[in-house]
Amino acid sequence: MAKKTPTIKISTVLLCDDARREDTGKDILIGVYCGDVIVGELPTNIIVCLWLLIETRTSGKVDKEIRIINPVDQPILSGKLSATINTDEKGYASFMLPRLLLAIEKEGIIKFQWRSPKGRWSTILTKNVRLSRETDTFKP
Repeated sequence: MAKKTPTIKISTVLLCDDARREDTGKDILIGVYCGDVIVGELPTNIIVCLWLLIETRTSGKVDKEIRIINPVDQPILSGKLSATINTDEKGYASFMLPRLLLAIEKEGIIKFQWRSPKGRWSTILTKNVRLSRETDTFKP
C-alpha cells in the first residue's frame, strides 16, 4: 500500500542567514530576520535560509515547488523541494530549505511562495527589503 502524502499546516516560517540540525535533533537558527531585511547598498546579493515549523498528523515525503518573487512581481529564484517529514508525538515537525542566493535589485516586498506540484501558489512569507537608514541601530 502506498504511503499517504502528509497534509501539512504551516505554523511558523522564519527567514535567517542559516539553519542547521544538531545530532541531538535540535535546530540551530543563525541570524533570524525579525523585521525588515536591511542592506547597505543596492543592488546586492544576500544568502538566506527558510526554516519552517509545521503541523501534521502523518509522517512521510512532501514534494513542493518554491519560488521567490521580487518587488516588481518577477520570480528571482525557483526550484523543487522534496522533504521527508518526521512528526513528533504532538504533530509538529520542522525543516529548512537550503541556503539560497538572492539577487536584490531594489527596495520593496519579496515573497516566498510554494505549492504542491501543479497546484496554486501560496505565499508563506513576505519580507520588506530596504536600505539602511541613519536612524537604524544596526548598520549592515
